[in-house]
Amino acid sequence: MNINRISLKNIDFNLIVPIYIQSVSDKALKRRIKLLELGENLPNYLVVEKEPNEEKYWLISGYTEYRAYEMILEKKKDKNISVIEQEYSNITSQRIKLLRKMFHDQASWLDKHFLLHKLIEKGLGLLEISRQVGISLTDLNSFLVNPELPKDIIEKAYKNNGSLITLDRIRKLELHFLIKSRLYRRAVLPTRNYKRLTTEKLQKILWLIKLEEFNMLHWKEQMEMVEQAFIFKEILLKKWQEECNNKLLKKGQKIFIKYNHSENNENNIPFN
Repeated sequence: MNINRISLKNIDFNLIVPIYIQSVSDKALKRRIKLLELGENLPNYLVVEKEPNEEKYWLISGYTEYRAYEMILEKKKDKNISVIEQEYSNITSQRIKLLRKMFHDQASWLDKHFLLHKLIEKGLGLLEISRQVGISLTDLNSFLVNPELPKDIIEKAYKNNGSLITLDRIRKLELHFLIKSRLYRRAVLPTRNYKRLTTEKLQKILWLIKLEEFNMLHWKEQMEMVEQAFIFKEILLKKWQEECNNKLLKKGQKIFIKYNHSENNENNIPFN
């Protein structure tokens, strides 16, 4: 089958194996699922390469579309979909193609980092990767993670869409390693977890550790102070409330009124 001079092939979805995992937003995924439910074409076709010695296809491009198909086809008997099949290349070449595409498609920092890391693990040098991808060595280096960052934290950041910039800022803090460890773990919590270390909360911690008195504390006491930065809003509101009460009391304007709804209703019953 040909669409716009692109040759398409129908294959069993279950034979497709991703060579990578990419961050996918809920909004983008839901939009594609809706299109499939309406019988519409997705923005992009899956690009695959057939494994010569096995009955499987490597997913080279289209991970968001792949996830949408995965959810839609789960309960369907007919799992055939149309894909673009490319000539088979080795895993390293596949990853080079994918990394090149990521730079053009503005993929996330973490997605690029993980793919770059996989290429380095395969023994490919940065200079060679830079040449094949078409990106300067300086730009490529900016996607490498400092080895001081724990591997499990990097993996959780990838899973929960954490910020590598935040993690690197934590790494540079002159704090006890147990305090930094806690901050790392908070920074990679799921997005909607109220305990997650946000940029705003980190800023309050940066204010705190600049205090001379803070640096005179034992690390356990510092830990207690840092924990307060996570509830700075509640602490600030309480402080403001106390200030307001103090000002009202000084003026003699603080009046406490007990309001009993049932009594009020009885007192306001009209006479017949």
